[in-house]
Amino acid sequence: MIPRIAFLLLSLVPWLAHAQDSVDDRINAVMEPVTDAIMSVIFFTVPIGGGREVPFVLIWLLTGALIFTLYNRFVNITAFGHALDVVRGKFDDPNHKGEVSHFQALTA
Repeated sequence: MIPRIAFLLLSLVPWLAHAQDSVDDRINAVMEPVTDAIMSVIFFTVPIGGGREVPFVLIWLLTGALIFTLYNRFVNITAFGHALDVVRGKFDDPNHKGEVSHFQALTA
């Protein structure tokens, strides 16, 4: 009796896998127009001359990086040595509580 029940349950596994694919396909069919519309807005290209085109999102990211670099007075460049010292453990104190080093906190 138990082998028959096991056989019946195992014979349903391919049917369940096929049903899962159809659910994924239905979700994809519903979401694909939405994601295509979002992608066309975010990644539209801007001609920059010479027949070249650049995605607008790239221009936006570079502009933001430049503005924050200027606003923070080039801290990403001037404090790079300090950041390396922190990661190397120059400011570690063995008497402080905690089990995570600066490097472990950075890479986690």
